[in-house]
Amino acid sequence: MTAFFFSRVLPLSLTGAAVSALILAVSFLTRRQFGSRWRYYIWLVALALFFLPVTLPFPAGALSGVSEAISPAAAVVRFAAGPPTAAAETAAASAPLSWRELAALAWTCGAVALLLQRAWAALRFHRALRRTSRPVADRETLALFAACKEELRVRRAVRLERCPLAGTPMLVGLLRPRVLLPDAPADPDALRFILLHELTHLKSGDLFYKLAGLAACVVHWFNPFAWLALHRINALCEPACDERLARPMDADERRGYGRAILGAMGTVRAAPPLSTPFSLHKEDVKRRLTLMMNCKKSTRVLLAAAVCSAVLLGFVGMSISTFLIAPAEAASPPESSRLLAPSPERLAKELAGGVVFDFESGELRIAIPDELPDGWAWSIHPAGRAAMGDGAMSVHWFEAESAANDWRPGGTYTAPIGGELLSYDVEFALLDGAGRERAAGNLSWNAGEAASAPAVIGGADGPTSIIVAPRLTPPLAGLTVAAPFDKGPGHKGVDYRAEPGEAVFAAADGTVSEAGWDGAYGYRVVLDHGDGFQTLYAHCKELAVATGDAVAAGQRIASAGSTGNAAGPCLHFEVRLNGEPVEPPAFSFEEAEGSAPQPGAGTPNLVKDESSSTLIED
Repeated sequence: MTAFFFSRVLPLSLTGAAVSALILAVSFLTRRQFGSRWRYYIWLVALALFFLPVTLPFPAGALSGVSEAISPAAAVVRFAAGPPTAAAETAAASAPLSWRELAALAWTCGAVALLLQRAWAALRFHRALRRTSRPVADRETLALFAACKEELRVRRAVRLERCPLAGTPMLVGLLRPRVLLPDAPADPDALRFILLHELTHLKSGDLFYKLAGLAACVVHWFNPFAWLALHRINALCEPACDERLARPMDADERRGYGRAILGAMGTVRAAPPLSTPFSLHKEDVKRRLTLMMNCKKSTRVLLAAAVCSAVLLGFVGMSISTFLIAPAEAASPPESSRLLAPSPERLAKELAGGVVFDFESGELRIAIPDELPDGWAWSIHPAGRAAMGDGAMSVHWFEAESAANDWRPGGTYTAPIGGELLSYDVEFALLDGAGRERAAGNLSWNAGEAASAPAVIGGADGPTSIIVAPRLTPPLAGLTVAAPFDKGPGHKGVDYRAEPGEAVFAAADGTVSEAGWDGAYGYRVVLDHGDGFQTLYAHCKELAVATGDAVAAGQRIASAGSTGNAAGPCLHFEVRLNGEPVEPPAFSFEEAEGSAPQPGAGTPNLVKDESSSTLIED
């Protein structure tokens, strides 16, 4: 929800606010040129941009550097983040809510509360109408109503009812529309104008227009421009309908229409929920009569100017949307970076603990962990050597499953060991959806190295070395090496070229262990990813996280700069395992489709030997 609010709702709200301000200014400047209908329907542009992330196809790189200024939380959507470590899961569960999470929570609560309040008000209003309204039985009134429908070519089923609660004629009902008439009688000429007016609202879909404005206020309740848009739509709804009806009328018909508005003037100052009251208070009537009597037929030049103005406002709005929403989309955390996903190392350890050679029962048992991310698979190859006369022979178990990588999560596989076992070697790997190794391991035993023949070999205490191959999210949107690892004395990282202020992203899920100034590093962030694995980001211009924050892979944590001992704008990136710097390319970066090869590809993975906690190369 936090990512959705900051990457989608907030940019849309800013876009809608900017366009609403422009529409308000243009409407004021053209109030003598454009009629009420143009000023009414132009708010559709603002409503569309409050909801739709419409962007223009700007050239690649045109938006460079914008995302840092716009989006308060960022990640790289082009690269898939690897599964988190157990430490990241614990840190995320125990960390207090950040201000971004609190803001998103406040937005959610406000939107839900407003939605419930408006829905309850509308429900009460329509229940009261159902209790008090009754169908019109007068044949002359029904005949006039049918004639008005035919004149306007209204084909929808519309009921005509009288309601004592209706202080003025009005249209209600989105799906089952009803025209409500007050109990006070009206002369036939005035009634005709009233019915034509309300049926025009129905034909124009004004109730749905008002519903869209109300929905914008529910989603963007914190934005005063959303409420301004709804206010202008409600205020211009009746004058726009008057203009549509009065434009083809002559002077006498307009005067008759005006008398109908005056005769139906009510005492209600605000319209009930989702309705189109024919006539409200005196100030409203006076303004409507002035606009109606002065409306003129549109010339081709004026019509072309109105269309061009609307298109121009739409283009400006989409341009604003592009610069606000496109960077935020590129900065939203990917779905694959959820903190609840199991870590590859944990799954590998679980599998290793489930491999048991039981010599008492003569069985080999392999228990597959229950959890497995969608599309992932296990590659397991158990083999060994067994005594055969004076020699030995190779033994392979579960050959069909090994060939097809067909190991069911949660399943337990058994097979007879067969003969006197001299040694075994079980190789396994956890493969992601693209067939890449996320973690791998090897379990081996040799009878010649054992002091005595055990009854059971394997299980949780069996000999295991887990090879962890984490896939890191690139710390920058594009990686170009400026200074390689170990270039000079003490340079235990890789410098990547960066633009000043360019977003720096967390390479994996974890917790901020250090954030601040550190001499030659300048402003730097150190992330702890658990199991002795850390990453460092130095020479930053400014930091977006603080010590103790839980971060997700791909989340924006800083802006690139040249602080400390840096020759120019760059990102100094270090990977540390058990406190020792290691070359970052040893930890494979995720590759996006069509992306350039990452620097240092092909270097060996690091092997973490669980028995000694030392590092060796595979």
